[in-house]
Amino acid sequence: MLTYAMSKSALNTLSHSLAKGLGARGITVNAVSPGIADVVAFIASDDARWITGQVIDATGGAKL
Repeated sequence: MLTYAMSKSALNTLSHSLAKGLGARGITVNAVSPGIADVVAFIASDDARWITGQVIDATGGAKL
C-alpha cells in the first residue's frame, strides 16, 4: 500500500508540474484516477482544452 500511495502521489505531482511548465505552449496535462476510458477520451478531446493540471477522480465515489 505504501508503494502505491507514493507512486500515485508522484504522478499527481508530475502532472501538476508538467501542466505549469507546458501551459505557455498550449499543452494541457491531466491525470485520471484510476483510469476510466470515457474520462480519458474526454480529456483527449477539444472539449477539454481548458482543463489542465487536474487529477480527475473517476471512481464514481467509491473508496479505494
